[in-house]
Amino acid sequence: MEGYFTDDTICALATPQGHGGISVIRMSGKDSLAILRKLCPKLIKDIKSHTLHLTNFYDISNSTVLDEVVVAYFAKGKSFTGEESVEISCHGSPVVVNELLQNLISSGARSAKRGEFTYRAFMNQRIDLAQAESVLSLIESQSKQAARISLRQLKGDLSKQVAVLEEKIVFVLANLEASIDFSTEDIDVLDYDKCLLFLNEIEQKTSQILSTYNAGRIIKEGFHISIVGRPNAGKSSLLNAICSQEKAIVSDIPGTTRDVVEAELSLGGILVKLSDTAGIHETSDKVERLGIEKSKRAMEEADHLFVVLSPEDVSIPEDVQPYLKEQNYSLLFSKSDTGKSAKPNTLIKPLSQIAYSAVSGDGVSKILDLIESILKESYSYDSAVVFQSRHFELFTIIKDSVQRAKKLFIEKASQEFIAVELQQAIVSLHEILGKRFDDEVMDRVFREFCIGK
Repeated sequence: MEGYFTDDTICALATPQGHGGISVIRMSGKDSLAILRKLCPKLIKDIKSHTLHLTNFYDISNSTVLDEVVVAYFAKGKSFTGEESVEISCHGSPVVVNELLQNLISSGARSAKRGEFTYRAFMNQRIDLAQAESVLSLIESQSKQAARISLRQLKGDLSKQVAVLEEKIVFVLANLEASIDFSTEDIDVLDYDKCLLFLNEIEQKTSQILSTYNAGRIIKEGFHISIVGRPNAGKSSLLNAICSQEKAIVSDIPGTTRDVVEAELSLGGILVKLSDTAGIHETSDKVERLGIEKSKRAMEEADHLFVVLSPEDVSIPEDVQPYLKEQNYSLLFSKSDTGKSAKPNTLIKPLSQIAYSAVSGDGVSKILDLIESILKESYSYDSAVVFQSRHFELFTIIKDSVQRAKKLFIEKASQEFIAVELQQAIVSLHEILGKRFDDEVMDRVFREFCIGK
């Protein structure tokens, strides 16, 4: 990657910018300890890896004390990057942090680029590429489940499953190549049954991994619910009731909500994103029409729809009906405290039907339970989950290659043709882990990081 080197020493702020109790500066490279000693001359001589030391940090130009710091030292081969590394905990003032960084740079370090610490960990084989990507996913986690899955992948959950797939493909390839080598000697060395078993298992496993992609997207980005219905049906009141706070303006005047109002909450460890949309109806008002168009886009992008019906209007708006599919929406009957009821005009079966009152709170807990049940029933976290579109693309190639190889194998086609398909699968597995990579992929992965990671 252009501008990314592994033979010098880099430094950067590892904690967020701004004021705080403590800030942490990272330094990694072969000269880390030597540079540190220039600025912290009172540091003990016989420093051991994984130890903490309280010391003064001096200005290299005039020997004045810049800060009292705690230094953590990590020897080569025992750090995150695999290089000699130092972490400096200083007081969380941007002025102090800047002074310390400038002194590190003046003493021989270089300011790190985006993701350069993780890049070095990858290049030094401390982690593979899938684990490197999980570092960013963990940092950007918006929910408990997102953090949990990211941590599992950082610990090698996905990498281990890739290794098992590779082992089985290599077994089949070895059998094919041995069979080719002995073909002229009329010796049958091919373990047909075991090879077919492995091909079936690889196909099933890749299919199972690919099936987690939507779950992975939701774990990473959140579960999107759009609240839709006619004007004054009670959509904004529902949003406020679910969130237990006033996120949207509530009024008896139809058309109060003219734009999409968004709110977030966490249920079952998953981020849930709610969108209160403008009421769907015919209007000549230009601003209202823009709001309704946004409502339609919100319906298209939603994972689930809450269609709100009020006793005053018992029909689902015609513009909403094209977005309804079985199990992708729920009917919520508002204003249940009035004693009136609404009847839906659709033959498409909803996932659930709940009557509620935003005024009394009756039925709101059932709606929250409904959201949790959708999340629990639809998504399992017992196996590896695909977060990245890059992984999805590569696992798709692997599955397609193995399916073609299996078909050729069953048809007893040329073993060379079967081997070509399986070798393509191996290449894609190696790309997932970074055993094989190009600059474009590396650039895409590491430039998404912030500096200091």
